[in-house]
Amino acid sequence: MMISQFTRKAAPPPGRRPADAQSRDAQSRQTATPAAAWKRFIPTSGQRFIPSGKTLVRFGISIALLTILLRYVIDPRAVLDTLAQLDPSYGVVAYLIFQLDRVTMAFKWNLLLRARSYRLSHWRATEIYSSAMFLGTLLPTTLGADVVRTVLARRIGLGGVDVIATIAVERSIGFLCALILSLAGLVALRFVGMWDASFSLVLLAGIVGLALVIVALALSFNPRVAALMARMFPARLRTSKVGGKLAQLVTCYQSLGSSRPVLLSFLGLTLFEQLIPVAFTWVIALSFGLSVSPLVMLGAVPLSVLVSRLPISISGIGVFDGAFAALLASSGIAPQYAVAIAFAGRAIEILGCFPWWVRLQLRKGSGQVALYSR
Repeated sequence: MMISQFTRKAAPPPGRRPADAQSRDAQSRQTATPAAAWKRFIPTSGQRFIPSGKTLVRFGISIALLTILLRYVIDPRAVLDTLAQLDPSYGVVAYLIFQLDRVTMAFKWNLLLRARSYRLSHWRATEIYSSAMFLGTLLPTTLGADVVRTVLARRIGLGGVDVIATIAVERSIGFLCALILSLAGLVALRFVGMWDASFSLVLLAGIVGLALVIVALALSFNPRVAALMARMFPARLRTSKVGGKLAQLVTCYQSLGSSRPVLLSFLGLTLFEQLIPVAFTWVIALSFGLSVSPLVMLGAVPLSVLVSRLPISISGIGVFDGAFAALLASSGIAPQYAVAIAFAGRAIEILGCFPWWVRLQLRKGSGQVALYSR
């Protein structure tokens, strides 16, 4: 077993955890509240929040990109005038589509939790997932949505290692699906005549990148590869407390990889879920009176999202806007519409997550916390 490479303790069977680990989780849940965890990142009275250098750089890049867009490429007044044209009826439809996206995201995350023998209701999973996105959007980047989700999940009694393992699987497969849809987007852009002669070279590079990601993902679920990598760590680390936690995380991650039906279901749901933002963005475009082909959005949205995942800005702000504006401009759509669509989309996302956060606060105030069984 992989865990033996990190620590001398015997490995627990997949899906089960030793009694001492359960006892430690029970003790840690008493202090693993959002307020207690956030004190490490958010200043209390008398304290000062000092962002890290990486955070400041990302803030600077986002501000710089938006400044370039709104000063040298787009007239800010044109963006405001475009936002004022939003049709509320389409806005409501976009809001409902976003809620479908949240429910789908939470449902597939809950599939992974159930593979780890947790029985969390889908509505409760949606509540945690959406609240984490809401708080992760408003809080500093050092406390992202995944960290908030982990804190909220531990607060109701889920094991921290299990939650982190499910998030790792979710992100890995999510990136794979993002590459697949980006390649489909390239084909869609070529079909509508928005790509020049370099299309074949870019498509080939994308296919090679996709193949490499598939191989890397398969290797990450292979116990032999993990054991080989474990032996590369110093013996002191393998037998330390950190090594034990890492071993637990790897064991949980690989146990999820061994659940092939769950992974296939998760993969299919992820592909479906990543198409929802395409419909979401297309409806927002319609709300501004644009006549745009769904194929254009199928090409522009996944590619812009993929580029915005580069860890160089705050939540992709500035990066997504610039990439989206450039791609839509190729189809003859004025850049102020692309920026207005991005701004309206972020506003709807925050408004869509807010009710779930309110529900979480009401549940917290009523004392309803540990509502899962394992």
